[in-house]
Amino acid sequence: MNIRNYLKMLFGKDDLSTKHGEWFVRAKHRLASHPDTSAEVLDKLSQKRGSVQLLERVAEHSQASPVTLERLSIHETPEIRSAVADNKNADIHTIEFLAADESPDVRYVLAENAHTPTKVLKSLANDENPYVNLRARQTLNKVRHKRFADFMNALKKILNPCRN
Repeated sequence: MNIRNYLKMLFGKDDLSTKHGEWFVRAKHRLASHPDTSAEVLDKLSQKRGSVQLLERVAEHSQASPVTLERLSIHETPEIRSAVADNKNADIHTIEFLAADESPDVRYVLAENAHTPTKVLKSLANDENPYVNLRARQTLNKVRHKRFADFMNALKKILNPCRN
């Protein structure tokens, strides 16, 4: 389904002839924020020249595909790259690329993301920026504690199967 038909379906608007009008821009932003927007539509939105806010919404969307996120990870705007760094759908190559980003804000977002692989968090724990390396160390500790708690809960269920 193309974006125009999808917008008609979502918003019931029949007249989309003013492609560059304010309504169309707002509708694209709403589409990028809608939880049911497909990865295919988000990918199409990311390929268009759009505002930073539109591309940021695409990058933070839970349905954004790894391919879309990889494309947005090289955008010139740190806010868009930060949104990619915070998205759990970003693949390992994109995450590793962002771990070396020139912007400490992007690296900071990656360092506080519990979905960031341990290998990358360990690397960020040695970052030149003190805020990034502190946040990475804190996230590593949280992840370790969570894994330990999960392990202990699983062990309790194994040792006490009648209590569940």
